[in-house]
Amino acid sequence: MNSKASQAISAIEQQVEEFDRILREAPAEELLPRFRRWRERTVRVLRVKIGDDEATKFQRESITFDDLNPGSFERMLRSHRTFLTILADEIRLHPGDFLEDPTPEPSWAVKQGRVLRTIAKYEEEGHDPNLSEIESVTGLTTRETGVIVRALLDGDLITGMDASSFDGFDVLNIRLLPAGRKVIGQLSEPIPAKDPAAMPEIRLFISHSSHDRQTADALIRLLRDALSLPPAQIRCTSVDGYRLPAGVNAKERLRTEIFEAEAFIGLISHESLSSTFVLFELGARWGAQRHLIPLLVRDFSPAGLSGPLSDLNALQLSEEAQIHQLITDLGEVLNIVPASPAVYTRSVSALAELGRAAPA
Repeated sequence: MNSKASQAISAIEQQVEEFDRILREAPAEELLPRFRRWRERTVRVLRVKIGDDEATKFQRESITFDDLNPGSFERMLRSHRTFLTILADEIRLHPGDFLEDPTPEPSWAVKQGRVLRTIAKYEEEGHDPNLSEIESVTGLTTRETGVIVRALLDGDLITGMDASSFDGFDVLNIRLLPAGRKVIGQLSEPIPAKDPAAMPEIRLFISHSSHDRQTADALIRLLRDALSLPPAQIRCTSVDGYRLPAGVNAKERLRTEIFEAEAFIGLISHESLSSTFVLFELGARWGAQRHLIPLLVRDFSPAGLSGPLSDLNALQLSEEAQIHQLITDLGEVLNIVPASPAVYTRSVSALAELGRAAPA
C-alpha cells in the first residue's frame, strides 16, 4: 500500500475514533453541536485526503438528519460511522480507485502560454478581456494571473489599460502585441475552452440583500486579496462578475450551489432579513447543516438574531479584528493559507467602514 493510501486510512480512522469518543463522553446537551462540528471537520479531511467525490457523498448523508427525532438522530450518526469504515476498507483493497496520482503542477512557462492563448481566443471573438476574465478562463489563481500579466506587459508581449487602484492590480482591454503572437505560434497547449453552460465549482457563497451590494462587493475584493479565490469560485448574485450565468435555471442552480459550496457567508442586516430570497438561502444552508457564518452589518447586533441563526457565532463587520478572524476561519474551511495581512489591511479598513455606514 502506498503512503498516500496509508495516510488517508489513518485520517479516516482518527475521525472514527473521535466519533466514538464523542458518543461515549459528551453530555446529552452537547451531543448535537459536537457532532455538527465533527461532521464539518470530517468533510474537510475527506476533501483533502481523498477528493471531492467522497466528501460530497459523506455530506449527503447529513441531509437525512432530523434533530427532533431521537431515532433518526441515532440512525444518522451510525450511518456516518458506517460510511467511513466501509470507505477505509475499500481504500485498503482498491487504493487506485480513490487515490490516483495528481496531475503535475504546470510550469510557469505553460501558465504564461495559457494566458496568451486565452487572450488570442478572446481576440478571435472580437473582445479585449480584462484581468478577471483571463483568470476565470485559465483557472489560475488571482496572484498567478496578476504576476503573469505583469510579466507579459513588461516583456512587451501584450498591452492593456492600467486600472490599478488601492484595491489592487488590474488591467483592462488586454491585447496581444506582435511578440506575443510569435510566442503563441510556438505553443502546443490547446486554448482553454469556454463553456458558459458548464457549472463551475462554487467554493464560497455570499447571501445578501441588494441593499448591501456595495458591502458585498468590498467583501469579495478583500477575500480575493487575502485568499486568492478565483472569481469563478465565488457566487454573489447581485455583484457584477459573480452573478449566475445567463440562461440557467436560477432556482436549480442556487439550490445546488447553496448546498455544495464549501463556505457560506450570510450578510445579515435589517434589509436582508426582510428579503424572501435571503431567508430562503439561509434556511436552506442551515437545513443542510453545513458551514455558515452570519456576518452582521451596520447596527445589527447578535441579539437581533432569532431562530436557528441565534445558535451560531456571528461576526461584526464593523470590527476590524473580527474581519481578520473571518479571513482566518475561511482559510481553515477552504484549506487556503491567507496572504500576509500587509497585502489586505487597507481592504479590511475599507470594509469595516462600509460595515458601519448606512446602506447605499
